[in-house]
Amino acid sequence: MQGLGTIQPELVCLHSIPSFMTEVDKVSCTVMKDIKYTTFEQAKALVNEGFAEPSDFWVFAGYAGWGPMQLMGELERNSWYMCATDSQTLLKELSNKSQLTSVKDAGLDTWQLLMNLIQRGSTAQESLGGFEDLMLKEWAREYLVSLEAGGNAGYRVQSTQVASGGQVMKGELIDSYRKRREKAALFDKTVSVGTLVRAGSNERSPFLLQKQEFHKSIVLIIADDDAISVGIILNQPSQKSFDVEVIDPNTRSKLQIQFPIRFGGMYSIQGQTSLIWLHDSTELKDASIGSPIASPTGIWKCTQNQAIYSIEKGFAKPNDFLVTTGLSVWMKDSTSDGIQAEVTQGNFEVISTGLYSKVWRKLQAQQVLSHVNLNPTITQGNEAWNAGSTMSDDAFDSQNFVKDSYVHNSNVRVDKLADDALKFWVATFLLGAPSLGTV
Repeated sequence: MQGLGTIQPELVCLHSIPSFMTEVDKVSCTVMKDIKYTTFEQAKALVNEGFAEPSDFWVFAGYAGWGPMQLMGELERNSWYMCATDSQTLLKELSNKSQLTSVKDAGLDTWQLLMNLIQRGSTAQESLGGFEDLMLKEWAREYLVSLEAGGNAGYRVQSTQVASGGQVMKGELIDSYRKRREKAALFDKTVSVGTLVRAGSNERSPFLLQKQEFHKSIVLIIADDDAISVGIILNQPSQKSFDVEVIDPNTRSKLQIQFPIRFGGMYSIQGQTSLIWLHDSTELKDASIGSPIASPTGIWKCTQNQAIYSIEKGFAKPNDFLVTTGLSVWMKDSTSDGIQAEVTQGNFEVISTGLYSKVWRKLQAQQVLSHVNLNPTITQGNEAWNAGSTMSDDAFDSQNFVKDSYVHNSNVRVDKLADDALKFWVATFLLGAPSLGTV
């Protein structure tokens, strides 16, 4: 499969130049009646030799491909529907795409037309404007729409001035861009081991379309060197727990304790224990339970045995500890400085040390993830993220939201869609129940 992300994607040209043009037929292959394709190089040659005009061609970058019987299997699973249409209908839709339809519509209008033609209009109508449609529109904006036109897919080669008066900068209105950079500057601090960072609070989440696990995340940086930055997500729940039997310090009876295990990230270190135990308790620090990640006044790391010992001795409670599994990693190279680069770009914000205790208290409220508590557990994680802010996001953005704050042709805010995408990610990858993530 090739696409726009490929360094040199293959370019294919469709056309409907009449068959009596033998020079055109020599370099073309018939797709269906009145529709043929040729290579981009051949199309340029035909134009240069006067046998065609640039407007005769529809140019496509990249292609989709399937292995033997793969497409047939997807058809049998209803991942695709078989659709037969006449060339005139297809030509009309190609013309509409060239002249009338916004790229931000992501081709959904054509899909709905074809679904109607195969008597599946009701199926199309049920999903119209749903989560998947909105995410596709945002994907189109990110990868297919030029910066001048309000997207993020680079500057157009053409000289056409889509936005008059120079009112567009990096895909957004200048006022919106200025606000975003002013806001990011408030959090633009140096990151080191022991630092808590939270996902950026820009109205268009940097983790809407990819790495949704970082949306509204709280991350503790535990390692940073010349090659890599390593952190642990603290507020993503999982359906796993560490269950242990301890002796009640008061009654000396046996107690069953359940420690929720948080999802720390996609990576692990071979040969090391998968669970990381953390605390931010003054009493435990005074008792030298564990050791500081960096500063003695910051978050500490301890062992499982130390945690159980302190509970049995009566100077700690089970929810004094956070248990995580997995790591998050940011590589360093000539173009990126690991997590520091993420902060500089506004993807993450450094949390003030004075807010660590406030954030920790919110983290303590999260329970083991289940089918029943999906929404409240995610809400608790978001509350921890909110607790890491030194300012009111609502106060900063008190002015009316610009049009770009909404998904194209919808009344859904982009920040709401990002929240929905996080819920879908948690339901799918941490709970194994994608149907619960649909909204």
